[in-house]
Amino acid sequence: MTQSGWNPELPIRYLPSEITLLFQKEADFLRKDLLDRRNIISYRRPCESQFDGEWQRVAESFNPEWYRSLFRSTPHLKRQRTLHSLERIASARDLRYRETYGCVHPFASYDTLYREEIRQRLTEGFLWESKFVPPNAMAEEYFSNISHL
Repeated sequence: MTQSGWNPELPIRYLPSEITLLFQKEADFLRKDLLDRRNIISYRRPCESQFDGEWQRVAESFNPEWYRSLFRSTPHLKRQRTLHSLERIASARDLRYRETYGCVHPFASYDTLYREEIRQRLTEGFLWESKFVPPNAMAEEYFSNISHL
Protein backbone atom coordinates (compact mmCIF):
# COMPACT_ATOMS: atom_id res chain seq x y z
CA MET A 1 0.00 0.00 0.00
CA THR A 2 1.39 3.40 -0.95
CA GLN A 3 1.54 6.38 1.37
CA SER A 4 -1.33 8.07 -0.40
CA GLY A 5 -3.55 5.01 0.13
CA TRP A 6 -3.92 5.11 3.93
CA ASN A 7 -6.84 6.71 5.74
CA PRO A 8 -8.42 6.05 9.17
CA GLU A 9 -10.85 3.54 7.66
CA LEU A 10 -7.91 1.17 7.06
CA PRO A 11 -6.12 -0.90 9.72
CA ILE A 12 -2.80 0.40 11.02
CA ARG A 13 -0.98 -2.61 9.52
CA TYR A 14 -1.08 -0.70 6.21
CA LEU A 15 1.15 1.99 7.72
CA PRO A 16 4.96 1.82 7.90
CA SER A 17 6.16 -0.15 10.93
CA GLU A 18 7.45 2.95 12.79
CA ILE A 19 4.08 4.70 12.46
CA THR A 20 2.20 1.50 13.34
CA LEU A 21 4.24 1.30 16.55
CA LEU A 22 3.32 4.91 17.43
CA PHE A 23 -0.38 4.08 16.96
CA GLN A 24 -0.04 0.96 19.09
CA LYS A 25 1.69 2.83 21.92
CA GLU A 26 -0.87 5.64 21.87
CA ALA A 27 -3.79 3.18 21.82
CA ASP A 28 -2.31 1.33 24.78
CA PHE A 29 -1.83 4.62 26.64
CA LEU A 30 -5.45 5.68 25.97
CA ARG A 31 -6.79 2.27 27.03
CA LYS A 32 -4.87 2.36 30.32
CA ASP A 33 -5.92 5.97 30.91
CA LEU A 34 -9.59 5.03 30.42
CA LEU A 35 -9.26 2.00 32.69
CA ASP A 36 -7.60 4.06 35.43
CA ARG A 37 -10.01 6.99 35.36
CA ARG A 38 -13.78 6.71 35.26
CA ASN A 39 -16.82 8.60 36.46
CA ILE A 40 -17.55 7.79 40.09
CA ILE A 41 -20.70 9.34 41.51
CA SER A 42 -21.62 9.18 45.18
CA TYR A 43 -24.51 10.54 47.21
CA ARG A 44 -24.41 12.67 50.33
CA ARG A 45 -26.86 14.61 52.39
CA PRO A 46 -26.88 18.30 51.47
CA CYS A 47 -25.78 20.86 54.08
CA GLU A 48 -29.19 22.51 54.09
CA SER A 49 -31.92 20.05 53.19
CA GLN A 50 -35.34 21.28 52.17
CA PHE A 51 -36.88 17.81 52.25
CA ASP A 52 -36.55 14.86 54.60
CA GLY A 53 -34.46 12.14 52.93
CA GLU A 54 -32.95 14.45 50.29
CA TRP A 55 -29.63 13.35 48.76
CA GLN A 56 -27.16 15.20 46.55
CA ARG A 57 -25.13 13.62 43.71
CA VAL A 58 -21.40 14.36 43.94
CA ALA A 59 -18.80 13.46 41.32
CA GLU A 60 -15.71 11.99 42.98
CA SER A 61 -13.74 11.38 39.77
CA PHE A 62 -14.19 11.84 36.03
CA ASN A 63 -13.44 10.10 32.74
CA PRO A 64 -10.35 11.44 30.92
CA GLU A 65 -10.94 14.67 28.99
CA TRP A 66 -10.24 13.07 25.59
CA TYR A 67 -12.99 10.50 26.26
CA ARG A 68 -15.44 13.12 27.56
CA SER A 69 -14.87 15.16 24.41
CA LEU A 70 -15.55 12.16 22.15
CA PHE A 71 -18.54 11.17 24.28
CA ARG A 72 -20.09 14.63 23.78
CA SER A 73 -19.51 14.56 20.01
CA THR A 74 -20.33 10.90 19.23
CA PRO A 75 -23.87 9.61 19.80
CA HIS A 76 -24.15 6.32 21.73
CA LEU A 77 -20.40 5.98 22.44
CA LYS A 78 -19.88 2.94 24.68
CA ARG A 79 -17.00 2.64 27.14
CA GLN A 80 -16.61 -1.15 26.76
CA ARG A 81 -16.55 -0.99 22.96
CA THR A 82 -13.99 1.81 23.23
CA LEU A 83 -11.75 -0.37 25.42
CA HIS A 84 -12.06 -3.31 23.00
CA SER A 85 -11.27 -1.08 20.04
CA LEU A 86 -8.19 0.41 21.71
CA GLU A 87 -7.03 -3.11 22.60
CA ARG A 88 -7.39 -4.18 18.94
CA ILE A 89 -5.40 -1.16 17.76
CA ALA A 90 -2.72 -1.68 20.45
CA SER A 91 -2.26 -5.26 19.26
CA ALA A 92 -2.54 -4.33 15.53
CA ARG A 93 -5.71 -6.43 15.14
CA ASP A 94 -7.94 -3.48 14.25
CA LEU A 95 -10.61 -3.93 11.60
CA ARG A 96 -11.14 -2.29 8.25
CA TYR A 97 -14.24 -0.10 8.08
CA ARG A 98 -16.90 -1.44 5.75
CA GLU A 99 -20.02 0.55 5.17
CA THR A 100 -23.12 -1.58 5.15
CA TYR A 101 -26.69 -0.63 4.50
CA GLY A 102 -29.05 -0.86 7.43
CA CYS A 103 -26.54 -1.81 10.11
CA VAL A 104 -22.96 -0.57 10.37
CA HIS A 105 -20.56 -3.04 11.96
CA PRO A 106 -19.91 -1.31 15.32
CA PHE A 107 -16.43 -2.71 15.90
CA ALA A 108 -14.94 -1.38 12.68
CA SER A 109 -16.59 2.02 13.16
CA TYR A 110 -15.06 2.30 16.65
CA ASP A 111 -11.65 1.35 15.25
CA THR A 112 -12.00 4.06 12.60
CA LEU A 113 -13.01 6.64 15.22
CA TYR A 114 -9.99 5.86 17.42
CA ARG A 115 -7.51 5.62 14.54
CA GLU A 116 -8.57 9.16 13.59
CA GLU A 117 -8.32 10.32 17.23
CA ILE A 118 -4.83 8.85 17.56
CA ARG A 119 -3.70 10.33 14.22
CA GLN A 120 -4.85 13.74 15.43
CA ARG A 121 -3.07 13.37 18.77
CA LEU A 122 0.15 12.31 17.03
CA THR A 123 0.11 15.08 14.41
CA GLU A 124 -1.42 18.00 16.34
CA GLY A 125 -0.44 17.31 19.94
CA PHE A 126 -2.86 17.33 22.87
CA LEU A 127 -3.42 18.52 26.42
CA TRP A 128 -2.52 16.09 29.19
CA GLU A 129 -3.16 17.12 32.79
CA SER A 130 -3.13 20.83 31.83
CA LYS A 131 0.13 20.53 29.86
CA PHE A 132 0.49 20.54 26.09
CA VAL A 133 2.13 17.43 24.64
CA PRO A 134 3.64 18.43 21.28
CA PRO A 135 3.04 16.46 18.08
CA ASN A 136 5.27 13.51 17.27
CA ALA A 137 7.77 14.73 14.64
CA MET A 138 7.92 11.42 12.74
CA ALA A 139 4.11 11.10 12.53
CA GLU A 140 3.74 14.76 11.64
CA GLU A 141 6.22 14.39 8.77
CA TYR A 142 4.67 11.15 7.49
CA PHE A 143 1.10 12.47 7.46
CA SER A 144 2.09 15.85 6.00
CA ASN A 145 3.75 13.96 3.10
CA ILE A 146 0.51 12.02 2.53
CA SER A 147 -1.51 15.24 2.27
CA HIS A 148 0.90 16.65 -0.29
CA LEU A 149 0.81 13.64 -2.63
